[in-house]
Amino acid sequence: MEIKTDRYTLIHGDALEIMPDIRGMDLCVTDAPYLLTNGGRGGDPLYDGSRRMSGAFAPENYNNSGHLFEGECPDWSEFTPLIFNCLRDNAHYYSMADSKNQFAMQQAALNAGFRFHNLLYWDKVTCTPNRWYMKNAEYIGFFFKGKAFPINDCSNRQGIRLPHTDETSHPTEKPVALMQHYIVNSSLPDEITFDPFMGTGTTGVAAIRSGRRFIGIERDKKWFDIAAERIKNAERYLSLFDE
Repeated sequence: MEIKTDRYTLIHGDALEIMPDIRGMDLCVTDAPYLLTNGGRGGDPLYDGSRRMSGAFAPENYNNSGHLFEGECPDWSEFTPLIFNCLRDNAHYYSMADSKNQFAMQQAALNAGFRFHNLLYWDKVTCTPNRWYMKNAEYIGFFFKGKAFPINDCSNRQGIRLPHTDETSHPTEKPVALMQHYIVNSSLPDEITFDPFMGTGTTGVAAIRSGRRFIGIERDKKWFDIAAERIKNAERYLSLFDE
């Protein structure tokens, strides 16, 4: 299934199967699914040892037996080279991860051919319970492909503080303002922002609001439908100012 307008293309399907056919993206900003530690909580059937799923594979999306409804969580090494090939010769790549997964994220990016710019962080204001210091930050790997070029506002700091948002029921939803911050800094108007794991479409909404075009992929039909509605509404809102 594909929804296409002049400003965006949304594809319902498996990113690992679709990305080999995508080329020339100007920027990638994504929150890929990855494994999270459980903060020391045990005895929960939704946890596998000391790990649980994030993103579209969070506990809310498991059945009563603790199994995923569909699909498996891809490894960083599977999808990162595909993202590299989707991007144009000189482009930025932002990928989110927690404190432990950021090591695997960085290694996969370097192995794929990306070069490392910076480790950014998002202060979520609220905290996740943990026996070894409560967690209030998420990390963003900032990489580049090809020749290095500066962000559009070099006065921006490494960290950004924004409250967590709950516009949808997605368990790992990100603020639109967070994604928009990176999109505006690493692209120009009408360039294409790409998100192969778009979830509920936050990156797409941020891209449209920033005057960029957007291509997104989502495997879960529930989140795809929500993303399509949110992005359509973002485009409709902007069109009011063009009339």
